[in-house]
Amino acid sequence: MPNHFNIRTIKCISIYCILLLAGCHTNPDQISSKYAPTYAQDSSHTHNIIIGMPAQFMNDAFDPFIQFINRKKVGITVKVVMCQSYKDYNEKMRNGFFDIVFANPADALNIMNNGYSVFAKLSRDDLYQAVIITRKDSRINTVADLKNGSISFPGPTAFAGTMLPLYFLYQHGLNVNQDIKPIYVASQESTFYNVFLGKSVAAGCWIMPWKHFQITNPDIASKLCVKWETPALISSAIMARNNLDTLYLDKFKNILFTLQENPEGRKLLESISLGNFIAASNSNYEPVRAFLKQYHSVIHL
Repeated sequence: MPNHFNIRTIKCISIYCILLLAGCHTNPDQISSKYAPTYAQDSSHTHNIIIGMPAQFMNDAFDPFIQFINRKKVGITVKVVMCQSYKDYNEKMRNGFFDIVFANPADALNIMNNGYSVFAKLSRDDLYQAVIITRKDSRINTVADLKNGSISFPGPTAFAGTMLPLYFLYQHGLNVNQDIKPIYVASQESTFYNVFLGKSVAAGCWIMPWKHFQITNPDIASKLCVKWETPALISSAIMARNNLDTLYLDKFKNILFTLQENPEGRKLLESISLGNFIAASNSNYEPVRAFLKQYHSVIHL
């Protein structure tokens, strides 16, 4: 019995060795011709870029852009941080929290001295204007009818939402320093709800959130109307923190500035109706400095 076991064991080992040796002597050229390795993308070198958006409507409008950029897989991952209020957004900008920000013209001037620089803007300056909203069933027909009334604004430093409409009302004879009661709310969208609910007789806002609100809240928007439109100035600045690595910023800019060159990019640009992203610098916003000087000389809210 032991002899049979040993013979059987030796045979098995012999066969195993023959197979093993056969494998070791396989022609390497034959292996390489049949086997091609595949490599997964190394995600360990992806750099996160934090972008700040000042309003919910902007997050909704620009979310497809963010997804588009992230699908490019060029070594950057864009993440949007929404803020609870315009005040919160401004504080984060002043503290350098964001890598890239969409800043209104007045905020752009402020944070130029706080570590940010303009590198782009949207080309449709004609759409950077304010509207003044009332209820359709209100008795407000002239600017003078707003006297002693409450008017909602998205925040004291909201350029299109607050400064442009206040200056418009001042130019049309209303003493905005004394004759109105400004109510500063959390967002552009909140101003519409205040008018709808009767908490204010009118609202000042940028025209683009109003267009977006008409689409997303048609029932409420149908009870409201645009009473006045202000002249346009210059579109929002897109700014980068000065210490953001130029390698990552250049990757971001390359995608942004070439959107119009492919069908998906053109579709995204058409969806926001604000034109193309174009290169810009701090000097583009010097005319805003002159406007603010005049604004603050007559309006002290």
